[in-house]
Amino acid sequence: MDKTRSTLFFEIARAIKQIQPRLLLLENVKGLLSQGGADF
Repeated sequence: MDKTRSTLFFEIARAIKQIQPRLLLLENVKGLLSQGGADF
């Protein structure tokens, strides 16, 4: 598994905390929860 792919969630969370947008839209990615649970 590509390590950069498994850290994407945390990079998004960091950016949201820093930018504090009023709205946020994320795309539902097939297989997001089936990568071994490392992200969640």
